[in-house]
Amino acid sequence: MLAGKYRVEQVLGSGGMGVVVAAWHTELEQRVAVKFLNPVALERSDTAERFRREARAAAKIRSEHVARVIDVGTMDGGLPYMVMEYLEGHDISEEMRMHGLLPVSDSVHFVLQAIEALAEAHSAGIVHRDLKPANLFLALRPDGTRIVKVLDFGISKSLIGGSVAELSLTRTAALIGSPLYMSPEQMRSAKDVDIRTDIWSLGVILYEMLTGQPPYTGDSIPALCASLLNDSPRPMHQLRPEISPQLEEVVGYCLAKNREHRYANVGDLARALAPFGNNASQMHVDRTSRVLGVTDPTLNNFSMAPATNRLGGMDSRSPAQLAVSGRPVSSPGTPARGTVDSWGRTDAPVPGSVAPRKKRLWLGAMIAVWFVALLGVGAWFGTRNRNLPAAAESSASVASPALVANTLPSPPVVTPSAAVPAIAAETPTAVPTLVLATPDTKPKPQLAAGSKTHAPPAKKNLPTDADLSDFGGRR
Repeated sequence: MLAGKYRVEQVLGSGGMGVVVAAWHTELEQRVAVKFLNPVALERSDTAERFRREARAAAKIRSEHVARVIDVGTMDGGLPYMVMEYLEGHDISEEMRMHGLLPVSDSVHFVLQAIEALAEAHSAGIVHRDLKPANLFLALRPDGTRIVKVLDFGISKSLIGGSVAELSLTRTAALIGSPLYMSPEQMRSAKDVDIRTDIWSLGVILYEMLTGQPPYTGDSIPALCASLLNDSPRPMHQLRPEISPQLEEVVGYCLAKNREHRYANVGDLARALAPFGNNASQMHVDRTSRVLGVTDPTLNNFSMAPATNRLGGMDSRSPAQLAVSGRPVSSPGTPARGTVDSWGRTDAPVPGSVAPRKKRLWLGAMIAVWFVALLGVGAWFGTRNRNLPAAAESSASVASPALVANTLPSPPVVTPSAAVPAIAAETPTAVPTLVLATPDTKPKPQLAAGSKTHAPPAKKNLPTDADLSDFGGRR
C-alpha cells in the first residue's frame, strides 16, 4: 500500500529514472498508474526536482493527449511518487515492432495528435525535449478507438523561468534526452533549445514510422553525433517508393539542421501535414491553431531564407518550384499568401474598380430595367395587333367626302339648247355615280352641271361603346 490508499498490483515498466506500477485506488475504486523514482537515481541532487517538475508540467497541460496527473506525494523514505491515469494499450515503438512500416495516414494522424498536446505545452512555455516513439502512447478509449498520449515531461524545459532549482536544471550542459531523436542544437547544449527542438524530434519519429529506421544512426553516441552534424539522411522514397515528394518535403523541413529553416511552430507543421492524414486530421489542426491563438487556420507564417531541401541541406530550387512541391514559401519581410488574402478581404477597393457587391447590384438593376422594357414592348405590340381589325372596319364604314369626290368620274358639260325651254336647264341630268356600301342607303342628290351649290357633307359615324377599348386592347 502506498500512502494508505494505493494498492500496488503489478509493475508496468521500469527505466533508469524510476518504475511505473499499476495500482488500485481504494477510495475512488479505480485503477491508476503510480510512477516513483529509483533509489539509485535519487542519489543525484537534481533528480527529485526534475521529477517534481514533470508533475507540475503535466498538470499544467489539460489536453486529452497528455496523461492526466491525479496526485503527487512522498513515501516514508523520502521517495517521491506521482499518480496518473491508467492507460490501456501500448506505445508507438511497440506498434512499429508489431506491424513494421505504418500506413502513411495513420502515421500522420499519430503525429498530429502529439502536435495538439505540444501546442498546449509550448503555449505554456514548456519544451518536452525527449519526444520519441516510446513516449507516444496509443491508449484505448472505452469505445475501442485509440488516442495518442504524450508521456514523460521529466526533462522538459520551461521557457518562462521558475524556481531557482528549475533554472539550475535548465542551465546544465549534460546530454539530456534520447540521442536518436535529439536535434543538433540539443546535442551541442541542452540549455540552448526552444520549441523547434520538439519539431525536429517529430520529424525523426515520422521518418522512422514511414521508413522503418531513424534518419541518423551510429554505433556510439560520438558516431551518431558526427553523422547527424555532417551527413544527410537517406531519401525516404528510396526506402518506401509510395511516399509522395510533398510529404518527404515536409519531413525534410522538420529535419533542417539549422533550426531557423524549420517550421516556426507546431501549428505550421500541423497545417503542412493535414493533407496526408485521415478524415479526423483537420480536427487536430483546428484545435492546434486555436490553442496557439491562430484565428485563421489557413495562415502560414513560416518563412525560409535561405531555403533548404528535404534532406536538411541547401536548396537551389526557385520559390516557384518549392511551391509546386507543396511547401509553403514566403520570403523574409513578405507576408504569407494567407495573410495577403486576409488583408485583401478587408482592404478598400482599388480606385477605378467596382467592388464585387456593387457589381452585383448594378447587374441586378440592369436586368430589371431590361425585363420591364421587354414587358412594355410586348404589351404595346399586343394592343396594336388587337386594334387592327377594329381600325379596318371603321375605315371601311366611314368614307370621307374628299375620297368620294376623288372616286367619281368628271360630269360631261351640257350646253342649253334654244329649242329646249329654260326650265330644262334646271332639270338634273343623269350622271354615272360610284355607289359605296355605306350604312346610309338613301341615294345622294346629284347636282346639275355647272351648279355652284355643294352637296352637304357626309354624316360621320361616331364610335360606339363596342369600338372603345382601354390601353390594354380590351373592349
